[in-house]
Amino acid sequence: MKIAASILATNPLNLLNNIEQNEKRFDILHIDIADGMFCPTLGISMGTVKELSSRTSYELDVHLMVNDPILYIEELLNMRISSLTLHVESVDFKNYVKYKNENLSLGIGILPETDIETLNPIIEDTDFVLLLCVNPGFSNQDSVVSPIERTKTFLNSFPDYKGYISVDGAVKNEHIKELENLGVKVAIQGSAIFDR
Repeated sequence: MKIAASILATNPLNLLNNIEQNEKRFDILHIDIADGMFCPTLGISMGTVKELSSRTSYELDVHLMVNDPILYIEELLNMRISSLTLHVESVDFKNYVKYKNENLSLGIGILPETDIETLNPIIEDTDFVLLLCVNPGFSNQDSVVSPIERTKTFLNSFPDYKGYISVDGAVKNEHIKELENLGVKVAIQGSAIFDR
């Protein structure tokens, strides 16, 4: 299992130093980009993603918490990102499958209160599924649904899923072993990694 560090939990005034001070605690950087409409935050700026892409060697996982991904995706494709998450609640995923390639994994995110069965029509087209366990937009929240239970619900609905599972939101250190045993490939943590 890989640990992805959600940089939404860093000190924004000292972001790069905060990342570097904690780099032994994670494998991937998870970057939330938001439009202020899909969820009530602006997340991380495209400028910050561009800087991280050009000035660091971290693997970058970008999570688009936006209503219109096409406004962002073309610019992101010119950056050094390894995975990109869109949301089942805001896009017709089949329109974005063309962006997948050998260097970019394309996944679908699902909010904690959205029925897992909503993924049925598109699940075979995804490289991974991002299971959110909190309402998106802010770090250090209590879970809406347990990361363990949300993963089990997904596995009960899609036991033969060929992609990988990523879990985000209120993932505590004590969840890591059980999530790994359930087959989760990426666990996203924010406040569990970054001390402000």
